Amino acid sequence: MSKPNDLYTYPLYVNMQFFFCGVPFRLDTYSGCQHGCRYCFARASENFNYERRDSEKGLIRKTDPHLVNHMLVKSVDSSKTYNDINVEFLRRRVPIHWGGMSDPFQPCEKKWRVSKQVLGHLNWYQYPVVISTKGALAGDDEYVAMLKDGNNAMQVSLISDDDKIISGIEPGAPNATERLKIMEKLAHAGLWVACRIQPVIPASPVEEGLERLITKLAGAGVKHIVVEGLKIPMQLDKDWRACLNEVCGGKVEQEYKACEAALDGQEIILPAWRKWQYLEVCLETAHKYGITVGAADNNMRDFGDVKACCGIDNLPGFENYWQLQSARVSEIARQKGICMASDLDNEWSGTCEFKFQSSTISPKVDGVAVSYPMRYYWDQVWALNDDGRSPSHLVNLDQKIVDGKVGYVFNDKREMLKRSHVKQHTMF
Repeated sequence: MSKPNDLYTYPLYVNMQFFFCGVPFRLDTYSGCQHGCRYCFARASENFNYERRDSEKGLIRKTDPHLVNHMLVKSVDSSKTYNDINVEFLRRRVPIHWGGMSDPFQPCEKKWRVSKQVLGHLNWYQYPVVISTKGALAGDDEYVAMLKDGNNAMQVSLISDDDKIISGIEPGAPNATERLKIMEKLAHAGLWVACRIQPVIPASPVEEGLERLITKLAGAGVKHIVVEGLKIPMQLDKDWRACLNEVCGGKVEQEYKACEAALDGQEIILPAWRKWQYLEVCLETAHKYGITVGAADNNMRDFGDVKACCGIDNLPGFENYWQLQSARVSEIARQKGICMASDLDNEWSGTCEFKFQSSTISPKVDGVAVSYPMRYYWDQVWALNDDGRSPSHLVNLDQKIVDGKVGYVFNDKREMLKRSHVKQHTMF
């Protein structure tokens, strides 16, 4: 067991993706993950070593389930005033995304049962939760019964139906055949099931097999897919990058160079025209089976069928998902012809202060960042041009000045992206 000081003490918080994410309220019951996925951004950012995953060395830490229960009790069962954004979100019943940084049903859960206890607490309040997992325990009878007992939307990650590919780049996770069975079992139990095809790996059997995979997902009862291309973390260990490239056919990194992928922060990102290639395949295939698609690449989010790429827009109990985000701007622009900042004044944004770690939009007093409500940060990025947090980052949105104020108009760029592809040479 972990030592007391090895506990993960911040399991629940609002993350910094609220500019473009419909569910920026994150829960992780573990820090670190045993699945060892070769592409994992969380593993890269934490410098997590899959070969040394012994929790006693501090590489996998569990949270105390009572921390989550205590937060639920003081938020839902009490009317006491707290200047705490987590309390504010819980009272609003903003859906939680559980499993953004580590898998709640990874192998160590079999020993510690932390996620099981937290699931029991969340079920008690029928709290809306989006659960992301590829863990085998998601298909265990005991866990399926508990998942069914709450207000839970399931997202099972699977990028390929090829067991060999999956075992090569996700060595600690169940293979593709097992995960398809898990999704089928969850769907048969009456749960809403989505599949996260994240990441799509270009110029590889992963991309080549998208149609086949989606067909199998339809057969398993999947209602929604979430699609996002591989972002190569600069911190990713060279041996892991080499393994990822080799398992996927040896052309992945060459493809990024061929299509002039760009460095964005600490990640190498595909250009929009290249993202459209796999997204178009997913949209056309999924729609044949009545499956909706969420486009999770940050600048492509309004190419999908939903405002929240996880697909929970219309699920009962999930109505209070976060709407002060770029996909909502795109929706308003399509409806009205233009979206101004004032068009979002009625969107709930809370009043509690939030410390956003950014040197560009966070004011400082004596060198220390000052906390402000979330709407403040949204207003700071509204007029920025081609900033990853601004609506201008969406491919389909163009800025327009009206009476000296910045607004956004919607221009469908699909044909432009197709023409851009014709002009470019790629290996796929």
